[in-house]
Amino acid sequence: MFGYPVLLKARRDAYDGRGNFKIESEGQIEHAYKFFEGRQMMIEKWVDFKMEVSVIAARNTNGEISTYPVVENIHRENILEITVAPARVESKVAKDAEDIAKKTMEVLHGAGVFGIEMFVTQNNQVLINEIAPRVHNSGHHTLQSSDTSQFEQHLRAILGLPLGSTRLVHYTVMRNILGPKNFSGRYKPITIENKKGIYLKMYNKDESKPQRKLGHINVVDTNDTKDIDMLINVAESARNSIKFEPLN
Repeated sequence: MFGYPVLLKARRDAYDGRGNFKIESEGQIEHAYKFFEGRQMMIEKWVDFKMEVSVIAARNTNGEISTYPVVENIHRENILEITVAPARVESKVAKDAEDIAKKTMEVLHGAGVFGIEMFVTQNNQVLINEIAPRVHNSGHHTLQSSDTSQFEQHLRAILGLPLGSTRLVHYTVMRNILGPKNFSGRYKPITIENKKGIYLKMYNKDESKPQRKLGHINVVDTNDTKDIDMLINVAESARNSIKFEPLN
């Protein structure tokens, strides 16, 4: 029906690239089925996308809807590593993404903050990829970048309060802090101190696991240079200075 390649996905627990299998030929079908070991599956047409973006959206109990500016998500090994606010996309793509997010919230009728992930195809079509009915990893930048954080917005939404301003005050890059690939267990983080424009948030999880999200760094463009590459470099440098010391 679709032709190759297609994406075979587990119906549950398919986040962060888990539970996904790209089938590129008929010869891979048997291997793909064995990969899922009898779990319920679904198949999707392969989308040739050039970028993933997301919109943090909110709807309160009175039906008021608001969206934050679209952000760009950069993955490594299928796990979100960097979020760039705002996304480096054409104005039409940004508008399409925000319009889709608003229409989605009208259909869902839920109250609270939702993270709506989307693909931008090679011809700039915007397609919904995933909807997370909660505050979202790609919205952590709002803690320092925006008039209202996604966490405050969530509380406003579920309590029936007027939604706060979603204005992006400064360009910001969020860098996830992931557990080292070669270590699992209890740990002590050797971290950095917050300084102007660099904000560290550790989640105080007791154990590290490979690629587990243990915290994040927000790098805020307080000088309004709008130099995204510079912000990414600062975020990478800050992340590389954080170490994990195993505890016995």
